[in-house]
Amino acid sequence: MRLSFFAALAAFTVSATLAGTASAGPSYPPAGNIGGLYLSANGGSITQNLTVAAGQDIAFNIIGTGKCTITIVGIPNPILPVLTGSGGPWPLTLHGSVSKPGNYTVSVSVPTDPANPAWCAGSGQASLTVTGGSGESPSTAVKPPPGVSGITMTNLEFVTAPPGGAWRPKSDIWYAGEDFQVQVTADLPSSGYGLACAFEVALQNVQTGAITNITPTIGILTKLGPVNGGTTSSIIDVGIAPPGEYHVIAFPGTPQGASFKGCLGKAERTVNFRYQTAWVTGLNLYAFGYHFNAADNTGLPQFCSSCGSIFQPAHNSAFLEVIPHFQGATSSALQWSSGGKNACVVDVNFNGPNFSGNNGQIAGNSILYQNGQPAVPQADVHLTSFSTPPYWTQWDGDTNTVQVTLQAPSFAEVQYWAPPCNVLGNLSKTITFTDDPKKPPVSK
Repeated sequence: MRLSFFAALAAFTVSATLAGTASAGPSYPPAGNIGGLYLSANGGSITQNLTVAAGQDIAFNIIGTGKCTITIVGIPNPILPVLTGSGGPWPLTLHGSVSKPGNYTVSVSVPTDPANPAWCAGSGQASLTVTGGSGESPSTAVKPPPGVSGITMTNLEFVTAPPGGAWRPKSDIWYAGEDFQVQVTADLPSSGYGLACAFEVALQNVQTGAITNITPTIGILTKLGPVNGGTTSSIIDVGIAPPGEYHVIAFPGTPQGASFKGCLGKAERTVNFRYQTAWVTGLNLYAFGYHFNAADNTGLPQFCSSCGSIFQPAHNSAFLEVIPHFQGATSSALQWSSGGKNACVVDVNFNGPNFSGNNGQIAGNSILYQNGQPAVPQADVHLTSFSTPPYWTQWDGDTNTVQVTLQAPSFAEVQYWAPPCNVLGNLSKTITFTDDPKKPPVSK
């Protein structure tokens, strides 16, 4: 009985062990990432190679992203009491002192098992020398020259849009709804050792003055080791903003609990976040003279409604065709009406004398462009009884000089129809033409 019981128990244990190894547990993405460990003392400059006196307070500055539970390892307790904390927001700063002189390598310890939902990637390590005497560390002994007290922000650039996104004519075009990042550049002092400072970035709407998108994490500009002038830079994520024109402002940050302070100076640029709509990239014009016979609309009743009258004499007129060019597509997320799906609107403005009053009675001066459709509808490729403004317009006068401009309408004009198309540059052309049908057509 006893032998069979222990045999059964052993068999159960082996089978349970095998069953436990037969299928792996879930694997999670990292909850955060450790970017580095930097040391400082007495509120001085940060470094990855610090010398301090025994008993002197040390700031352990950890840089990272996401959420990470952190422990400082490398120095046994009680020489260094256990230091632990949770990162997010960053940087995380822990304080402690080492009671025994010596050379130490300190590291950041985080959960690293992907089966743990709280595991973190990355690492951080620094060297620490603890002396038996008192006094400042070498990292704070070299001070910037008079008049220069730290890292000074001077410029910011927009990070190039990632490939594979919505089409744009240039890489420095930004759409509302896309993640936006900036790179802040700063001047370093002519001397020093292991410097760091904090900054933040915000957006200020040019039209309303409202401030939004203050970065949720603190940006850090650093220079490890000896400082001999030059520049340093750092990239920070600003997030997503609605359409509009904004001032992008980098300003000194106020890190909580960190041994370093805010950067000096300020950097500012302006950005326009556009609707993600199709682009009007070009414009062509085509014009010619046309002859109406007496009491005959000659197949164009929409332009000469009175030509069927027996009292209407023969006369000449001129017609102008507007041919826009489109590229890209409008996001389906921007549908503002049932008729405006996958579409955007561009205004066509005419400036010139002798504009026939009959044009305005037929249609307005806006073009609705839908994704995948021809830039000019089939009915307007040639002048027919189906042609309408603004693709075709009629002009009365022996000679006409007309300026045609394509412009994106305001939000108020189209908010119940479709979003405005994007217009590349100043799409405006001037054309001179005659109503004489014997003269050759004019193109521009």
